[in-house]
Amino acid sequence: MDAAPSGIAWEAIHAHDDQPTYQAVLDQLSVNDVVLDIGAGDLRLARQMERMVKKVYAVEVNAGLLEDVGVLPVNLIVICADARTLDFPADITTGVLLMRHCTCFRLYADKLRKAGARILKW
Repeated sequence: MDAAPSGIAWEAIHAHDDQPTYQAVLDQLSVNDVVLDIGAGDLRLARQMERMVKKVYAVEVNAGLLEDVGVLPVNLIVICADARTLDFPADITTGVLLMRHCTCFRLYADKLRKAGARILKW
């Protein structure tokens, strides 16, 4: 499995922090979706998605990005883990991946299909 070279702050280099990018994802979601947000970072997109969908699982490997998330709504479940090795929740319908540096698209797509998700948005 590919891993990010140590010492590189991928989040700072590749963070999707523009609302048009988020809006492109939000526009594709429906109220009954159960979303798996792979590489959720500081939860900016996950917090927007949870307001419009049934549930969001936000997966982030970097625990430091999750230290100050505060109180979370009940339908936003944060999982600090490596998505490459994590067993994806069985109830997901949609996967979201906004990581430009990702080299594991095929792995994630296969895992999402196996878990029953019908869509991968990135």
